[in-house]
Amino acid sequence: MKRITLLFAMLLFSFVSFSQSIVIGTSADITPIAFGQPTDSYNQSFKYQMLITSTELSVSLAPYTELTALGFSIASDNAVGNLNGYTIKMGHTTTTELASIHDASPTIVVKNPFNYNPVVTAPGVFDMITFDTNFVWNGVDNVLVEICKDINTNAGLYPFGQVRVSPTAAPSTRYFRGDGIAACGEDTNISVDVGRPNMQFAYTTLSVDDLYLTEGFKFYPNPVNNVLNVSAKNTIEKLQIVNMLGQVIKTDSPNMNTYQLDFSSLSAGIYLVKVSVNNIEGTFRIVKK
Repeated sequence: MKRITLLFAMLLFSFVSFSQSIVIGTSADITPIAFGQPTDSYNQSFKYQMLITSTELSVSLAPYTELTALGFSIASDNAVGNLNGYTIKMGHTTTTELASIHDASPTIVVKNPFNYNPVVTAPGVFDMITFDTNFVWNGVDNVLVEICKDINTNAGLYPFGQVRVSPTAAPSTRYFRGDGIAACGEDTNISVDVGRPNMQFAYTTLSVDDLYLTEGFKFYPNPVNNVLNVSAKNTIEKLQIVNMLGQVIKTDSPNMNTYQLDFSSLSAGIYLVKVSVNNIEGTFRIVKK
């Protein structure tokens, strides 16, 4: 009977967290033809910025949630096929609108340049792009999404690509586009007030519960001065320190059961430590004194 009870407890509490999603914007409105948007092929290259408020995110997301993918609801195709060098960046921002000026807040690359061929979807369905580097939302700030693409010499042919959009309380999108120019290095110069693209983010809630329960994972002290001690029953495969901008600033591969993670060179503040043990991943918050 004890064995059955123990097995039931392990099945109940030993689980691996699964991906969830949040949709921002539900209107079926479509961007006007030839307006700037994140699947634009009217000009050869573009940069596009979108602002998402912390209020919108906090409806479903807890602080230190990890965003793993982004998708748009694609209303119509474009004539060029692949959008060359499609790159996605994200960052935290205190900006509350994008009507007046390009938002130069720090960002990280969450999707490395690739050739993106948008797929037309039904309303409420999203063409998802999985990130190469996940973005950790700090639970406080607004979020800036910045997309750019390289030159498509066959751009300018109808159709130009359209996405579904929803109105926002303040202008929340800006763009730059041109021909024969690398738009990724330019600032956005036009604000758009026809609505912000509907978006879906995939996310995972950051937790070390699985590591506590199945791998006996422990860490101390917290706050930390110079060295964080970590241990587990099985081999600790990887440790990463991430700052509040979502930037990975240190990666170690201990390949041992106990390890000392060096914080001595880091400034005081809050950091996230991502850990992988026995193919189970978790993230926890550390305060550096």
